[in-house]
Amino acid sequence: MKKEITITDKTSNESYTLLATVPTSIWWKVKVLLTSILWILSTSETKKSWKQFYYGLINHDCEFDYDNLKGDRYGKHYECKHFGCNIVSVQDKNGNWL
Repeated sequence: MKKEITITDKTSNESYTLLATVPTSIWWKVKVLLTSILWILSTSETKKSWKQFYYGLINHDCEFDYDNLKGDRYGKHYECKHFGCNIVSVQDKNGNWL
């Protein structure tokens, strides 16, 4: 059963719609338990919030935001709309490279 969940990120005050169902299996819980150790030990300046990290672990088909081109020192890209996802596309919806 797929249900849409709206999440508000407290740090950026933006609302996101979760595009995938949160798994509840025992393997999912083991995965979260084991990877949460890495999140706890991380000292990165760009460390995600727990909510972003947790929802970023959910397997999903990426849906890129082609209306919102992002740019940084590494180049231009489109971000996935899934809350917490790190995956970006460097191709537009027609498959052309940026």
